[in-house]
Amino acid sequence: MRGTSLQGHLTVSYTQLTHLFGEPLQGDGRKVDVQWIIETDAGIGTVYNYNLGEQAEVVEEITDWHVGGKDAAAYQSIVAFVQGNEENRSMADE
Repeated sequence: MRGTSLQGHLTVSYTQLTHLFGEPLQGDGRKVDVQWIIETDAGIGTVYNYNLGEQAEVVEEITDWHVGGKDAAAYQSIVAFVQGNEENRSMADE
């Protein structure tokens, strides 16, 4: 997405991302296979793979994601949301 840039990384499964944010949008067909564009309280953020498709036979196996935004606040918001949902999910499994 134009206007955003890499702010950090997130280790999470493709399945968990689709559970939280729905099905991803297609990437640019060159360096990004899939991406999520997420509206946060801190502005627009993106979660995407960048040149990682070659490391996984299928995109569903990727667990190392790039997180972009206009600044670090969108990154922090997305990470907090994902981690909070992982904790809630773990507690529900107990």
